Amino acid sequence: MLSEEQREAWRQFAAAFPIVDVFGNTIALTGIAAYQRVNRVRAILGLLPLDDPPANMDVVAPDSVELQIAYTGTPPALSLKVAFSPSPAPSGHHVEVWATKGLSAGRAFVSSELRLVAVSPAGQASPFDFTAQYLERFGQPTAGQKIFVEVRFANSVNGAQSRGLRDFAIVPLAP
Repeated sequence: MLSEEQREAWRQFAAAFPIVDVFGNTIALTGIAAYQRVNRVRAILGLLPLDDPPANMDVVAPDSVELQIAYTGTPPALSLKVAFSPSPAPSGHHVEVWATKGLSAGRAFVSSELRLVAVSPAGQASPFDFTAQYLERFGQPTAGQKIFVEVRFANSVNGAQSRGLRDFAIVPLAP
């Protein structure tokens, strides 16, 4: 349970670090909402919650993302990787991979379909192979389906999450 001093510190933190909502409006969260937002990201990273607010909300965002889908090995097995820059991810930053199940190749709007599939260790180098996590979550996609990914960096020190970059690829025919 947070002390009154900690709750006040979270209220001040929320006022100092407003967020931009989905409509592009800048809004200040309440103290509890800021606490939950920071600690939700830390929970995704497998870290303990912060009782005191962080000093800042600095986070580096990816510059580029490329989804790579191929069949490798003998017998051929599906491989899903995301290449990103900068590589490796900055110190203290984890790579979050959000993905869709295999969709119709004509799909373009997929925001509501993205699900968190994999989180890398801090400092992950590119490319990041998330095949096992994807197949566990969605199963084997069908050739000709389109898969979208969104890659975000998350700072483990302060719980800040970057904007995401998206890419897609079509599942090839198995050799």
